[in-house]
Amino acid sequence: MKKSLLFLTLLCGSLCCTAETITAHYYGSEIDLSQQNNPCKGPVTGTAEVIVITKVTQARFNSKKTKVQRTYTLPDGYVLKREKETFDSPKPVVLHKLFPHLYPAITY
Repeated sequence: MKKSLLFLTLLCGSLCCTAETITAHYYGSEIDLSQQNNPCKGPVTGTAEVIVITKVTQARFNSKKTKVQRTYTLPDGYVLKREKETFDSPKPVVLHKLFPHLYPAITY
């Protein structure tokens, strides 16, 4: 009985705390990490490429908070920058705010 209860607790915990990972490639002639959305500037035919990996997770014990971690890397894997942000909104709302074309609006 204890083993099945532990297994059920672990299963529910892992299902509730799943993370969404979105990878985006940006192209341009130069890299500017101070920009809000696109880290590349200039024409798309340029030589710069930045890969942005965004990981969105729900806070552990608070379903109304969401953590966002972005990693900016070059194609060879070199990490340019890492940043973390916390939003006072549920995970579906944050996903829609950051990626409206991928995640539809959720009304509560």
